[in-house]
Amino acid sequence: SRTLRSTCQGYEILHFDAPTGRQAVGDFRDAAWDTWTAPLGFPVMGVYQDGGMTGTDINSVSRAASRGLVATGDDFGLVRLLNYPSVVPDAPAQEQRGAHSSHVECVRFSPDAGGNKWLVSTGGADRGALQWRLVGADD
Repeated sequence: SRTLRSTCQGYEILHFDAPTGRQAVGDFRDAAWDTWTAPLGFPVMGVYQDGGMTGTDINSVSRAASRGLVATGDDFGLVRLLNYPSVVPDAPAQEQRGAHSSHVECVRFSPDAGGNKWLVSTGGADRGALQWRLVGADD
């Protein structure tokens, strides 16, 4: 695909044509995406927890397609693993770890070719970078 998906501070999902950089207009609702790192959209609407969590509390999202998981990093120092797609409001986390002393800036899975066996999280004020190994029934 030649289309990039982005989100803005106004909580809008935006699409751009990669070669030209111009905003793309159309129906991208059923588009298949190679990765999912946007904190907004139907497949990740369940990552926001009830109890006052706002759109700015989730700082980073990463999908592990080969494992059917999505990871989030938030303003509370938590790294969470949820099922993907996560469409149930206030979806329960499969795993939740308070790993960083402040907000989590970014979470990213290793490439699908490697089986998404690793997750890296980076902290904000603590400047920490943590590497997580995912284990499951098939590992």
